[in-house]
Amino acid sequence: MKSRKIFIVGGLLIAAGAVTVAHWEGDALPVNRSTKIAPVANLNLQPLSASASGALGRDDKNASQPASAKVLVNGLKMPIRPVWQGVVDYRQGKKGRSIQEEVIAGLSFCASTELNREAAVAEKSRTGVTVQTAALDSMVKTQSEMCARLSDADYELRSEILGSWARDGDLDAMVAFYTAGPLGRWGATTGPQTLENPGVKEWQTQAVSWLNVAAQQGQIGALLLLSDVYDNKPVTERPGAVFSDLYDPVRSYAYAHAWHYLVGRDESKRQALLKSDFLNRAESGISKEQRDLGRVESQKIIESLRKN
Repeated sequence: MKSRKIFIVGGLLIAAGAVTVAHWEGDALPVNRSTKIAPVANLNLQPLSASASGALGRDDKNASQPASAKVLVNGLKMPIRPVWQGVVDYRQGKKGRSIQEEVIAGLSFCASTELNREAAVAEKSRTGVTVQTAALDSMVKTQSEMCARLSDADYELRSEILGSWARDGDLDAMVAFYTAGPLGRWGATTGPQTLENPGVKEWQTQAVSWLNVAAQQGQIGALLLLSDVYDNKPVTERPGAVFSDLYDPVRSYAYAHAWHYLVGRDESKRQALLKSDFLNRAESGISKEQRDLGRVESQKIIESLRKN
């Protein structure tokens, strides 16, 4: 993945194979690679409200409006009980919407917690023990109590449930399926996230397919994610990395150009500058011929969306 961009998707910030915690609200705007992420301690970790998680033990017919998959996958809300308990309920046959929402939100929180832990270790190795690192350690310990006993197979339930919603036509779930990552989470802790793993390869194929469907149905932010998909240049340090076999700089630029053209026009001056800066970075590192080809492909993408 080129250093020209960072994408905020589903509570995770993904750049050059690295992952950290961020916010995803609406159609994500890219930020500069050098942008500093707010300390983990500043995250709003509040218990899930009934409107977000559904009332536990309540029949779906009595439940409140279903929560958006985009909100659930952010992983920024403290679970109302240890996550493993919801996982057990789900595995034992409780399949209603409320328990599905609880499982996704809880596992997303724990996936983010693992990244918090990695950030705390990295910060301590850089600065030693400080007031800030001690606070991070304390937060990670509290978060970890909610995330004990979870296995790799448990995290894959995120993909299972989001996949079932996507098959039912939920556009947010189609995008969130990508956000959740291969095997249900991004990061080194998941084991071999390479295309040699049949499960990872299958996830990649499905994720790209659903991003295309979501884009065709008006989820313009999916174009930005598709640009990122085709921007993963193979490198010897990460053989078989996710999406590396799809590397296509012209196609990546085409999706970036289409997103830039289609994203809302009633924007602030700051947003307009961010968009222009993003497109300039997207053009860096590719030739004029590739840019010209990308703009032709971009027009085809735009026209295909207008037909829907």
